Amino acid sequence: MPGGRVPSFSVIIPSRLRHDRLAACLRSLIKSDYPRDRFDVIVVDQNSGMPPRGVLVPFAEQLNLAMIELSFDGAARTLNAAARHARGDYLVFMSEDCACTSDWMATFAAAFVLDPDGAVIGRTVNALPGKLTSEASQAIFDYRSLHSRQRSGGAEILSAVNLAIPANAYRELGGFDEAEELSNGSEREFSDRWLRSGRSIRFLPDAVVLAAHTPSLGSFLKAHFARGSGACQLARKRESGEDTQNGAPEPTVRDLMHYPFERRSGWRAPFLSILVGIAESARSLGYRSTRWRLVR
Repeated sequence: MPGGRVPSFSVIIPSRLRHDRLAACLRSLIKSDYPRDRFDVIVVDQNSGMPPRGVLVPFAEQLNLAMIELSFDGAARTLNAAARHARGDYLVFMSEDCACTSDWMATFAAAFVLDPDGAVIGRTVNALPGKLTSEASQAIFDYRSLHSRQRSGGAEILSAVNLAIPANAYRELGGFDEAEELSNGSEREFSDRWLRSGRSIRFLPDAVVLAAHTPSLGSFLKAHFARGSGACQLARKRESGEDTQNGAPEPTVRDLMHYPFERRSGWRAPFLSILVGIAESARSLGYRSTRWRLVR
């Protein structure tokens, strides 16, 4: 940063009825070793009907904390609404089911000293190792991230689960696309626009969040169905010729199902492989059903 100034961050956390997870997320931010006057936290209630006002009260004196209550939902609209209220030099997006390590923001800050104009994605670690569905989701996420970096020599996808990005550049590009048909594909669409603008995406493995994702079979299937829906939405935009930056081949289902055996030994590996196959089937169903809906 110019003059050696400590970068300031606005941490944006979309919230929807997972109040216990949100409280754990905020507790992790309290433990941050980053200067308290150099970051603020914006919690965005996504039209839940039950805003987490009471959850925020115990943290109000320890964090520079604000809450926005929206009368609409949708991931892209939520993130953009929060970004309009943010004051930090950099926007940091994380999920309410995540908890950060104490050096998380300091690690981002060090990266921006070296490259103040690029975006940085951190590493997501499964916070529920006893849950097979959570571990299977993490295996898919890890393999796709690894596949992307091996294919291109750098990161290609900006995930709002663990992302830091220059606020001015985010606004200059118009933020995430709020078009309804891109509701589940807005992260990848924005990644394409970011790369086309000549900016970089760096993977920072030391910027760690612990994610308690897809703890139940229902949430597991829903998440991967939505992933397929987003992939279909983005594919349609690419077919229109508007978006071609990031259209390299996806990893195969066979490779994804083999990956748990590279990570695990013993009885868990085959069960994880089966769950990965189920997740990819849900993704395929989400893709096909969305394509059918959009072409009707």
